[in-house]
Amino acid sequence: MSNDETTATSGSPAAQEGGNPHFLVVGIGASAGGITALKEFFGHVTADSGIAFVVILHLSPQHESNLAAVIQAETKVPVTQVTQPVKLEPNHVYVIPPTKYLGIDNGHIKLVEPERLRGGHTSIDLFFRSLGDAYQKDAVAIVLSGTGTDGTLGLRRVKEADPGRSRVRRDAAQCDRYQTG
Repeated sequence: MSNDETTATSGSPAAQEGGNPHFLVVGIGASAGGITALKEFFGHVTADSGIAFVVILHLSPQHESNLAAVIQAETKVPVTQVTQPVKLEPNHVYVIPPTKYLGIDNGHIKLVEPERLRGGHTSIDLFFRSLGDAYQKDAVAIVLSGTGTDGTLGLRRVKEADPGRSRVRRDAAQCDRYQTG
């Protein structure tokens, strides 16, 4: 998985037409080793940023997840594990549950049955593609850590929604620190 960060500007057609409210939605993808990076990231997010965050982490299907509680301990923004369709709201963090993938439809995060292709994770790609399609210029995709290719196709979809946006590649040594933390 490449370690890229994509930024966006406001103004998706869906937001202008009233389909989705007008605020940024940031999708953050990471492997299970990205928890330290997520904690650090959310430690800097203000409660009134006006941004909705959706965290897609590779979770073990055999265990309960305490990801929402771990992130909540670092931020004043409400953090919710998605267990049913939920309306996206600014100033909130939504996290993936074990055994499900997430998508976006008509301003709501929805649960999606997992799709494993040749044993690899595709949860980040699926969510980023959904995010790019739904929020276009109001979509932001960040990959914090990982080892496969999950996230790379989804990053392209978000970037295609606004070809003028910038793309930053993080220093691999910095990302390795997060993967081992």
